[in-house]
Amino acid sequence: MFEKNDRVLLVARIIISFAIFIFAVASLVLGIVLSVVMESGALFLVAFAGWFICLLMWVFSKLLLSYFCDIKLIRNKLYGESNEKLKVFLKSADENSDNSDSQNKQ
Repeated sequence: MFEKNDRVLLVARIIISFAIFIFAVASLVLGIVLSVVMESGALFLVAFAGWFICLLMWVFSKLLLSYFCDIKLIRNKLYGESNEKLKVFLKSADENSDNSDSQNKQ
């Protein structure tokens, strides 16, 4: 019933991960090129600023995708649908909760 809608979320996850990877590599290459051309410490400024932005993009994309996944889980619960298509998101959430549960028991 909602296969097309769920597929968009999975494709968006792949595209966002790929874009963040490309941006991280591009910031490193740009930093190296700038440091060679300008003969200055631009490598550190561009590369590390780019990586910091990539980290922020990764965190906020995970937050946004988990928000959309939660909405889809609620929708599936209301309509009695299976959450089989969203296992990619559920698997990572289950691993994180298992780690936190084991740490709380100690």
